Amino acid sequence: MTRTADALATAEDLLSGRYGEENSEIEEGVLLLHEPAGWAHGVVVYRVCAALSSRVADWNEVAVAAGDPGFWLTHMPDTVRAPDVAVISGPDAAGLEHEPGFARRPPDLAIEVRSPSDTLASQLDKARMWTARGVRLVWVIDPGSEAAYLLTPGAPLQRISMGGSLSAESVLPGVTIPLDEVLP
Repeated sequence: MTRTADALATAEDLLSGRYGEENSEIEEGVLLLHEPAGWAHGVVVYRVCAALSSRVADWNEVAVAAGDPGFWLTHMPDTVRAPDVAVISGPDAAGLEHEPGFARRPPDLAIEVRSPSDTLASQLDKARMWTARGVRLVWVIDPGSEAAYLLTPGAPLQRISMGGSLSAESVLPGVTIPLDEVLP
């Protein structure tokens, strides 16, 4: 990831394409550029999204999105961050697919899949950033170590190994996904 700090980056400029076609986010006005994650990363993101979607397909008031959906978390300076997969539940989920631009609230569940160019420490830092900004549950899936980490505000980090399950209980009652289902 590359940080640029020539001038404060804004959500409006990010949406307009001013910063090019690269995968980018903004952290307190600083533009963050990301390398493409790679095929294996995309496979895991797909499997997570498919597993979640199959469990909540008939639920009203649940929206699941993948492909780095942007969330505008702070203004002046702007912060726009994008998890690999996001879930919004409750009345705010209705109609989100028609909302232009970035969601103006944090997701209820943010899911990050570690790519080879990321360190586990950087992914866990991003998970803490998500919970500090109102996300109720974060999953960090680490294909390289065949493990996942669950983080909720005010609770210790929980490590899940193969054979264990990812619980979304605090956001999506009754939803658990075996880690083996999402890791190839």
